[in-house]
Amino acid sequence: MNKKILGFALAAALFAGPALAQDKKSIDVTATAAIVSDYSFRGISQTDNNPALQLGVEGAMKVNDYFTGFVNLWGSNVDFIPNVDDGAHAEIDFTVGFRGAVSGLGYEAKYITYNYPGASKNLNYDFREIAGSVNYDFGFVIPTAGINYSTNYFGNSGNATYYYAGVKVPLSFIPYDTRILANIGKQNIDKNAAFGTPDYKDWNVGIFATFFGVDVGVQYVDTDLKTNECFGGGVSKDLCKGRAILSVGYTYAF
Repeated sequence: MNKKILGFALAAALFAGPALAQDKKSIDVTATAAIVSDYSFRGISQTDNNPALQLGVEGAMKVNDYFTGFVNLWGSNVDFIPNVDDGAHAEIDFTVGFRGAVSGLGYEAKYITYNYPGASKNLNYDFREIAGSVNYDFGFVIPTAGINYSTNYFGNSGNATYYYAGVKVPLSFIPYDTRILANIGKQNIDKNAAFGTPDYKDWNVGIFATFFGVDVGVQYVDTDLKTNECFGGGVSKDLCKGRAILSVGYTYAF
């Protein structure tokens, strides 16, 4: 995506909303920090099953309940190839989009750039996605469904589509905003050999709570990839296996 298109998307997300209503706009900025025992992306470890420090900041302009434009910057340490230095030690993502809700029905649309500074250029790690999702708040349960699409996925692996569905179950009878989160997804990739795996499914389920502003959680993450299908097996065989992930995070609103 060239600079003109990105600039147009940013302007649309942040300023098109006023045409939808006359409500007074509000701008919110939030910062997040988290430590996880493993950075999992669609079921595959991005840190060789090791911990990650993740930082993010988001600016959002709310026009009304139906429209909020936002920009987000997020980063994490990464380690893709065990025992090999490919130059990629960090992932930095930039997201621009908009979200809102109408009578309990929520929606979000966004454009994401995934960047890996320092990685060897011939590895073609950097990629882009457009994404959309919807959810509905029934009160006792909030189901979600979404899709992400890339014209040229990680590692120059061609068109890729990720479909997913999830659910959030608030446990209102337990204090500390305790909730269960579960998701299942299907990753389709045009050039499987370039990526390193066949098309695959991933899933996770976990329980999370907030104690005095600190979010803590534990979840189980897994894929249907066999050992020899996980980037050829060998030193990479454990990147796709089932595992428990612990997380501790904090969000600060300015």
